[in-house]
Amino acid sequence: MRFKTGDIVRVKEYEDINISPYENGHYFASNMRKYCGKSVTIVCIKTQYGNRYKYYNIKENNEHFGWLDEWLEPVEPEFQLGEELFII
Repeated sequence: MRFKTGDIVRVKEYEDINISPYENGHYFASNMRKYCGKSVTIVCIKTQYGNRYKYYNIKENNEHFGWLDEWLEPVEPEFQLGEELFII
């Protein structure tokens, strides 16, 4: 798994997601499409069928869908060199 609990990631654009039926035991449901292009927060990593399938749950949809690595990408920091960064 590329990401860990607490990471903020972006759901890839719909056109960039390989929508093959039951990829790694999961499918990309039509209700998931509204999250494409948006930043989301990983709340847990789950496994299924004796650790055979691994997926993420996100906060923004109350952990309803399972999200695969292939559907997510890292979020780049949104600040420029020379800007002050405040961590709260």
